Amino acid sequence: MNDNKGLERFSMINENEKISLAQCKKGLESDGSKYTDKEVILIRDFLYRMAEWDYQVYLKLKAHEEEFKKEKEKQKQKEQGLDELNEAA
Repeated sequence: MNDNKGLERFSMINENEKISLAQCKKGLESDGSKYTDKEVILIRDFLYRMAEWDYQVYLKLKAHEEEFKKEKEKQKQKEQGLDELNEAA
């Protein structure tokens, strides 16, 4: 599984596909705080990066989970095979 493939989804988001500066500013300033446009852009970009990292962790955990399931199934099949051999003997 290529972990970077999922990241491309976020990394390749164009500026016009991101949450708008106005929407970000409205949310950030809802408590009365004031931010410059540059600060809002930095915060928004940081949050998009955090989402990328979180998605990468998710993909890795999902891959490990699939590996675990396969190993568990192999072990189960191996044990069933041994049980059948014991019954035949």
